[in-house]
Amino acid sequence: MQTSAIVAAIVVAVIVGGVVIAIRVDGWRRAVLFSVAVGVLFGVVAVITKINMHLLDQRGLLGLMATPAPYALVLLGIVATLLQQSAFHAGALQTSVPTMLILEPVVAVFLGAILLGEELDAGPYETVALAIAAVAMTAATVALGRGEGAYEAELELKAAREAA
Repeated sequence: MQTSAIVAAIVVAVIVGGVVIAIRVDGWRRAVLFSVAVGVLFGVVAVITKINMHLLDQRGLLGLMATPAPYALVLLGIVATLLQQSAFHAGALQTSVPTMLILEPVVAVFLGAILLGEELDAGPYETVALAIAAVAMTAATVALGRGEGAYEAELELKAAREAA
């Protein structure tokens, strides 16, 4: 099986799985799950954008339009935008936005390396700095999500006490 088919299957599973689970949960969890799907989808959009630009450079506009790449880009961009709006409506922006902002470039870099053969030309100091930055961004995203979840739980408890 081709690498691109395996990667596509994994990406589709993550996106569809995130959306299906998000529909079944509420609050900040829904926002995070939609955001994961959006971040992955926008990472895919970034890779397909690069493919489109390569095809445009190599084949020209008519050659590009004869491939499925520009149509896939439009379709995935629309789906990503709709899912992004769902993430925004599912919970606080402090929960959904950081998740999307972190996942999109990370997914794009991984997919670029796996599918397009791109390489990161970084020395040992740059690699350590990138790793520290990735860990810090991930920790901040988790902290924001947990903080929103705790705040939402507190509001629900307060509402239940007032109703009783």
